[in-house]
Amino acid sequence: MKTTFPLDKPFSVLIPDGESFFALPVVQCLGQIENVRIYVLSNNRTAAIRFSRYTTKYFIYPAGEGDAGRLAAMLRIVKEKKIDIVLTIDEPTIRFLSENGGELLKYTLLAPYPKAETFDNVVDKWKFANWLKAHNIPYPTTILYQTGPVFDEELLSIKFPALIKPARGNGGIGIMFFDDSESLKEYCQSHIQSGEYIVQSFVEGYDLGCSILSKEGVILATTMQKRSVNTPLTFSPFTNIDFLFDRDINELIENIIKELNWSGVAHFDLRYDEVEKQVKVLEINARFWQSVPGSFYAGVNFPYLATLVGLNRELPPLNFQPIHYVNPKTAVKLLAQKYIYRKSEIQEFGGSKLEMHLKDPLPLIMTRLIQWYKRIVG
Repeated sequence: MKTTFPLDKPFSVLIPDGESFFALPVVQCLGQIENVRIYVLSNNRTAAIRFSRYTTKYFIYPAGEGDAGRLAAMLRIVKEKKIDIVLTIDEPTIRFLSENGGELLKYTLLAPYPKAETFDNVVDKWKFANWLKAHNIPYPTTILYQTGPVFDEELLSIKFPALIKPARGNGGIGIMFFDDSESLKEYCQSHIQSGEYIVQSFVEGYDLGCSILSKEGVILATTMQKRSVNTPLTFSPFTNIDFLFDRDINELIENIIKELNWSGVAHFDLRYDEVEKQVKVLEINARFWQSVPGSFYAGVNFPYLATLVGLNRELPPLNFQPIHYVNPKTAVKLLAQKYIYRKSEIQEFGGSKLEMHLKDPLPLIMTRLIQWYKRIVG
């Protein structure tokens, strides 16, 4: 088993879940560091990350081989390529590593990841709501949808409007908004299974987020963000956001991470309750997140820092800067207004995924071509 990695030596990274939607932004951030060789394993032959200029070599294992096939492929690659560290991206593989990391540790190092039991308690929204309640942490009133009279009684505790959410899920997928209990019950009875969804009071306010990297309950790096335009019924990930620092949020998240004894990356979805005047915790995404490039432009390269922690290297001083971060479409619009239409009063921004697309255009080009081809051939 390897221990401390020399500070001045280039290193190699294996990303074992290249099929993840979040893999490309992670690789593009990691690729900004010189002398890092990035190897990728995936069960998808046409994943965008395969075409990235930062991908040193792309390996494929058949999806039908499942976890056993993934582990066998990972072991083969770390031995053949003498991989220095494995960096997992998404929740399924992080959970897989929490049980099978011991096999890999015989041959390589691993970026930090949580214990399996801790992971399971936070990614399940119902279990996490109960954990928040037990630790007196502010969160929206939450109940589990179950068929029967008990649910009708518990629903009386929910203040409407309210949301239903899959107990396991992310990206805003499956979230529904309801103004009253009758329409919610009618929908639940005809569309969802008992025990698979939660019902949660809607918090009047605005969205916040906090991204962290920690080891054994100690936060090593963090960025915080606020959705620039408050769209109450938008449950998708942030795109146009303001990076900021808030002491109250920082203290809240530090306490949670300490109580969980969390290791690895995570992204917290939060909401400021304008009625009760406090921040409430909605959920944890126990993985990398879509706005990783935003954190990078704000001065915190989470993928790089995670590898340094796993390599037992000293972390460089963080240089966080509050910035306005926009999606590529908004960046193009703002740049056109400034340089083509010569408008002086436009909103400035400090970073955009557009810059990474321009430096590394092939993943986007090939993804569009593959989508076009699939539509043509049916």
